[in-house]
Amino acid sequence: MQLPFFFIAAYAHAYGKAWIQKPTIVYGMFVASTMVCILSELMLSPHSKHPRFLLSAFYFPYFVFPFAMAVRMLVTDCPFESTNRRGKKQA
Repeated sequence: MQLPFFFIAAYAHAYGKAWIQKPTIVYGMFVASTMVCILSELMLSPHSKHPRFLLSAFYFPYFVFPFAMAVRMLVTDCPFESTNRRGKKQA
């Protein structure tokens, strides 16, 4: 599921396709919620033989970036509109 979505999402984000907004929200929340389980297991497992901080630091971006993508798509109606510094739409 993730590999095909990655290529479709890369295309849609590169060309500013608005139809990718809802699938990005679903994908971002799915990956972020999965990473919460993985990170909690890494940090709280008494059976871990690897350095916890190092593993968590490696996996943390896999939580942050999908979560940030989902939040960005949630809070904006048109995520691909270009605006100038004063917040006005460019022609």
